[in-house]
Amino acid sequence: MKVLLLFFLIISFNTKLYAQDYAKGYRAYNNGDYKAALKEFEPLALMGIPELQVLVGEAYMTGEGEGVPIDYKKSLKFFQLAANQNNKVGQHFLGHMYKMGKGVDINIQEAIKYYRMSAEQGFANAHNDLGNLYHYGMGVMKSKILAHMWYQIAAVNGYSTAKIYLAEEAAEMTEEQILKSLMLSIQCMSSNYKYCEW
Repeated sequence: MKVLLLFFLIISFNTKLYAQDYAKGYRAYNNGDYKAALKEFEPLALMGIPELQVLVGEAYMTGEGEGVPIDYKKSLKFFQLAANQNNKVGQHFLGHMYKMGKGVDINIQEAIKYYRMSAEQGFANAHNDLGNLYHYGMGVMKSKILAHMWYQIAAVNGYSTAKIYLAEEAAEMTEEQILKSLMLSIQCMSSNYKYCEW
């Protein structure tokens, strides 16, 4: 009984410390002190909080703020940690890293794999990126219909730039192609991304 009580006291104490570290990091982040925020968030991210893993990965990817260096290897590490926990944003960023060759060799098939994992969870940014891959035929067969389909899904899910791509794609398509794309979009979304054209 004493061991159990001690265990709960330690967990409670550590949780309070984590909360304090998070609060310090949050204040620093809101004040634009990204270096101080990163100092608080990185240890918490290493403890397994996927949202902070994404935040830390993004900070290292962009070099956000004074004193935060761009470090693609660290960025890749944190996105991978988040993706391993099925975090859709981490999966999307990991796809981006493979597509752009940041911290890793360019590997379009790996990029597609992670974009799809993110897209299956309804992440609009991943839908848009899949549209781009089909538009340019990067690692997939070039297809106006499938590019239009993914842009449509991205736009419906709130990715506003996708509306521009959607209009540009539609301008080069027949009515029959647009109709087919819309039917595929409906099928994909109504099946909760289980029955999509990949």
